[in-house]
Amino acid sequence: MAPPLKKQHFDSTTRSPTTISTTLPNRAPTDQAGDPPVPANLPNVPLDIHFEIFRYIHPRDLIAVARSCKPLRDILLDKQLSQPTWRRALSYATMLPSAPEALPEPVMAVLLYEPTCTKCRNALPIASRVDWELKARFCASCREASVTCFPSGTKPELCCGVLAHLVVPTQFASSSGASGCYLTSEFNLAKAKVSRMSAQERTTFVSNKQRQMEDLRSYARECRKFEEAQQRERLERDKMVKVQRAKLIRERLFSLGWGEELAVLKAGDSPLEQHPVVDVPEVLTDTAWLEIRPVLEAFLQKHRATQKAKHQAHLKKASKARFESARKMEEGLKGGKENAQPQRKGKGQKGSVGGHKRNRG
Repeated sequence: MAPPLKKQHFDSTTRSPTTISTTLPNRAPTDQAGDPPVPANLPNVPLDIHFEIFRYIHPRDLIAVARSCKPLRDILLDKQLSQPTWRRALSYATMLPSAPEALPEPVMAVLLYEPTCTKCRNALPIASRVDWELKARFCASCREASVTCFPSGTKPELCCGVLAHLVVPTQFASSSGASGCYLTSEFNLAKAKVSRMSAQERTTFVSNKQRQMEDLRSYARECRKFEEAQQRERLERDKMVKVQRAKLIRERLFSLGWGEELAVLKAGDSPLEQHPVVDVPEVLTDTAWLEIRPVLEAFLQKHRATQKAKHQAHLKKASKARFESARKMEEGLKGGKENAQPQRKGKGQKGSVGGHKRNRG
């Protein structure tokens, strides 16, 4: 995880800057050319007005506000001032209990609502996994570089007989098949810190940290349950948006005269609903329609040509079948006549011969 960033905030009484530390990734705009201007009197707005506004803001929006300018960032990252605000926002949005001491509220909000890699800040899929015990979300390459996993049946030590999982955030039973994983940087930091302690200091430190790690692991289980519920809701919501999008697209295509093709491509699981520009969980806007309309008309034109070719092939096949049937029928009738003609001739000849014999008699 990225090292803590040193930030300043204005004290609520003296307005004098003091240094604080935070792990919220720094995305606030700098004072470079082209950045949006920050109101000059913003730091002078009373803090109670700021926090009255923050009471009604979603955690996702609190992150955006913290990154909008340095004064607001300093206010929202001051633990003493803003912790109740973050806790209230997260409680209303997630219905989760308050985050443990080992997991700061701003970090938790970023993990919940911002699918980006904690280290490289690259965007990740919305459903990418959060390592709650490690307080991070990694892409594949950063995870390999930042996380150390130990094999099953082993518990690595820091030094002086102190087990790492007692003081370092550790994720047990990982999907990789290892017994557990921890952040390499935190392991090294804790090892250096423990090595400089006396025996009494080490005992007190381990006791406090062990309680924090137990709280963190318990809270991580609750976060994973919430994450799974959010994923189910997201899938259901995306499904409804896709259905509504496909319905609106059909209506617009029908008004353009593609009713015959749409009748063939019945609503539901048809190639039209599976088209990449249709099967998207996004609301159909007028701008989006103008972009995808040529693509869909080309698709329907191709479908019309395909259907026409199939229809012509079917007609040709049916015509050939009728011709073959008529030919066989004609051959059958012709053969029947040829077989019946000699029989009638034989009967006449017999009667004639008999008549001659009777006449002679």
